[in-house]
Amino acid sequence: MSIGAIAVCNERGVSIGRDIAFVAYDDIEAFTLLNPALTVIAHDVNAMGRLAVDLLTQVIAGETPASVILPSRLVIRGSTPPIPGGTAL
Repeated sequence: MSIGAIAVCNERGVSIGRDIAFVAYDDIEAFTLLNPALTVIAHDVNAMGRLAVDLLTQVIAGETPASVILPSRLVIRGSTPPIPGGTAL
């Protein structure tokens, strides 16, 4: 979806990282190949998958699984504009 939105912006002369900021939730390799590269919120999909299996196993066993928050990190690339007097978003 992000790639399509960026393509439309490029077609219409909207400058990514200057006129508009883009941030996606997933760090796929294709996002690094865009121009500019896409800023993302990255997460460990392997850990997410393992946890999903663990939680499902608990539910199947009749248990109530605890809520879990997995860590994520912001990977700043060229699709976010710099903050005046500071660094990129």
